[in-house]
Amino acid sequence: MVVLTKKKDLQHIIDRIIPAYGKYIDVLPGWYGIILDLDKQISAIDPDYKIAQIKEKFGGLRVYVESDNFPAIQPLIRQAEEKAAETCERCSAPAELRKRRSWLVTECYDCLP
Repeated sequence: MVVLTKKKDLQHIIDRIIPAYGKYIDVLPGWYGIILDLDKQISAIDPDYKIAQIKEKFGGLRVYVESDNFPAIQPLIRQAEEKAAETCERCSAPAELRKRRSWLVTECYDCLP
């Protein structure tokens, strides 16, 4: 059984978002754990990093940050995006990229409509 993180658990990450970009994370709950893990890894390198956006685009996780130590952070972001590419964005089970109507989504078989 997969235990999903609640959106309220992401508040400290939402607080890092640069106000001009809007204070929200635009992904479904299946990726919340990936985002939390990424935040811990980035914070260990740059505790003062800022977030521009965290969103889903074309069925994949996209994370945009501002940091003075971006070269060290970039591989961590890439790893998180790769992990999300095989994680259901709805329930966090193993998944793959699928086409639903005209949208690309990363979903497991059980979450398909």
